[in-house]
Amino acid sequence: MDGQFVEIPSLRKETDDLTTMLQLYPNGDAILVVHHRTKPSMKCLVSSTILRVASPYFESLFGSNFKEGAAVRQGECPEITLQEDDPEAMEIILSILHFKYSEKFSSLKPALLAAVARQSDKYSCNVALRPWISTWLSGIEYVSDPKDIGLLLTAAYFFRSTESISTVSKGAVPHLNLDFDSEWSKHEMTAILPFEIKVERTHIRKLREELHHGPEAVFEMRAATFP
Repeated sequence: MDGQFVEIPSLRKETDDLTTMLQLYPNGDAILVVHHRTKPSMKCLVSSTILRVASPYFESLFGSNFKEGAAVRQGECPEITLQEDDPEAMEIILSILHFKYSEKFSSLKPALLAAVARQSDKYSCNVALRPWISTWLSGIEYVSDPKDIGLLLTAAYFFRSTESISTVSKGAVPHLNLDFDSEWSKHEMTAILPFEIKVERTHIRKLREELHHGPEAVFEMRAATFP
């Protein structure tokens, strides 16, 4: 049975300083301030209890060893700044964790999906988001744009999905130019691909070069590799 999504009305309000406020929990006890160097900042009124249950990162942040946790226990509503995070990606993650579902969350473009994956990994939310991750990664084999392939590899890595990394890699070979990795290095998100994905990239490049040289060259290279 397909998952059902409940559409909620817009929760955005404009604060006095023109920073967007997203109210995810009416009686929220903390405000997360999401800053990005090129995008408008966003404030999220959240429940520290929900976040602690969903994420080991927030369990630690709101625990007894940090001032943020002490402030919450004293009845304050601390503002906690998250630097260099994509506001739209954080809106998706925090909304899902607070059960504020929207139809637009069910299908994400590769660039946004990569941003969500990177921040989900950063804040230890992959386990809580697992049902959504399965949905997001279910159609990745149908992507053919070289830039999008790099972004999906990034998403699959940060979601810790080895199966999806393999799926994207296998489907990528016919669609990539020989200089695809140099193009990926120019994009902010794909430039951060870690060592494990760079190894996969090398494998893709080798297969692409074999196809470029034609069937005879492929046979010769395979024969040299497996005498």
